[in-house]
Amino acid sequence: MPVTTLERLATRTRRSTVPVALATYVVAALAWLALVLHDPLEYALLGHAGHGGPGVAETVALTHGAVGVGHYLLMWGLMMVAMMYPSSAAAFQWYADRQSRRTDAAPATAALAFVASYTLLWVAVGVVPLAVVAVVPLGALAAAFGPAYLGVALLAVGGFQLSGLKRRALQSCRSPAGFLPPGAEDRRPVRLGWQFGRQDVAACGVLMGLMVAVGSMNLGWMALVTGVLSLERLSADGQRWARWVGYAAVGSGVALVAVAAL
Repeated sequence: MPVTTLERLATRTRRSTVPVALATYVVAALAWLALVLHDPLEYALLGHAGHGGPGVAETVALTHGAVGVGHYLLMWGLMMVAMMYPSSAAAFQWYADRQSRRTDAAPATAALAFVASYTLLWVAVGVVPLAVVAVVPLGALAAAFGPAYLGVALLAVGGFQLSGLKRRALQSCRSPAGFLPPGAEDRRPVRLGWQFGRQDVAACGVLMGLMVAVGSMNLGWMALVTGVLSLERLSADGQRWARWVGYAAVGSGVALVAVAAL
């Protein structure tokens, strides 16, 4: 059975003197724990749950000004850490290992800068759903169109999963050496982390859009999308999994739209 680049990198992690992958998994687990505890704690303190339905979290954030937006971006960042870090750990480790072979580098510091830049890009992406909800009333659309609303969202996801753009972006995520060719170690880690993050956004951004469509920080959908991302990026048949997810999304979308039309 073929082995992906990231699987080989994960095997090397056990021999590394810089346990970046292990730290990444720990941070992802803590992010999941924070998200699980977030709603009960917020309900106890403020009297309302955080995520709700489509557009609710974004609407609450926008109505509370800068404080609300800051809180939303913090929770969005935690969601990205929880969802993206598990399938990115081996790539982070790979970068640290590349740096550890340089005599003039501090691999832990470089890896931290790389991961921080990657993470900040994903946090910045959280501005997009805020802007969308400021213009498009997702909650009202979901209430008005019912199953058809989710069906259209799934059709959009399915179409992207089956597109050439998805295939090319996913290939870059599955083989991080593609964005760091030989001799590129002298580039700043912040720049490289940002570049790797851009590739991830291109490959996974539409799936994150589905999260917004169904309700930000919905733990069930989060777990489902995280599983899809891990299969796509880490398994030997990742491209095939992406297509299968696309077919399933299109089929489900057509079924929901048909039900709504009856």
